[in-house]
Amino acid sequence: MYMQRLGYLSIIAMFGGLFVGTAHAELGQATPRYADRSMTLNKGTLRIDGGPSDFGLLDSGMINSGRGLRIGKSAKGADTAVGLGLGAAYGIIDGLEVGALVLPLRFAPSGVDAYGNPEAYVRYRFMTGNVEVGVQAGAQFPVNTGTDFGLSAGIPVLVRLGTMGRLDTGAELEILFADPDAVLSLDIPLALNFNVTDNVFLGARTGLYVRDFDFDFYSVQLGVQGGYTLQKGIADITAWFTFPNFLSGKGLGDGISADAWQVGVGGNFYVSFLQ
Repeated sequence: MYMQRLGYLSIIAMFGGLFVGTAHAELGQATPRYADRSMTLNKGTLRIDGGPSDFGLLDSGMINSGRGLRIGKSAKGADTAVGLGLGAAYGIIDGLEVGALVLPLRFAPSGVDAYGNPEAYVRYRFMTGNVEVGVQAGAQFPVNTGTDFGLSAGIPVLVRLGTMGRLDTGAELEILFADPDAVLSLDIPLALNFNVTDNVFLGARTGLYVRDFDFDFYSVQLGVQGGYTLQKGIADITAWFTFPNFLSGKGLGDGISADAWQVGVGGNFYVSFLQ
């Protein structure tokens, strides 16, 4: 219990320190429409994450992928899992964003730790325009017995598709420092979203995950998602449904399967802090 409290209180303290001396705050953000946004927050913008902020590297793989209310099963016959991930992110300067999963809560199945492992990331955008490219590093902190410290390093990519669409992709390496051997995995997500109106966006997603670079243990997800942006970009309300192991190697099921599934809802709220 002590380690759990220390894990998320230290992350809260980190974000709290960012706002000391801030003179004014305004709800919303400078870019309300989802398709128009950058891969990083504007300078001085705080995002409260009750859901995924994008459906690329920040909602895929094993590290930094658990935001929102999620209900699902990992395999046929498995118990239904219910969890809620809450976090926050902040734009330090234009092009540099830091974030954390502060409250990784798990309500079911019975017998699992109610508090999961907190996570954090930093993302820097070094290319702008119709194609944005950045670098991202993340970490998982093992506050629960039997879990492992993890690190991730990736290259997020955002491609604008005209005035209404965006493609989120990239590649990320994740390493879990398990005993006796570390596990190095590859995550390549792909999410396509279009604003059908200024406030509504809809899309689909897929992606490849290879565990420990063993192609007997690969999975390709398949899902859909959508969201509604409240006026002036104050918040996004999102929902999604996915088959995380829709196509997999023999180590995870060998072929097409709908046995594993997940449905989720979330909300992301924005506050701009002005100097």
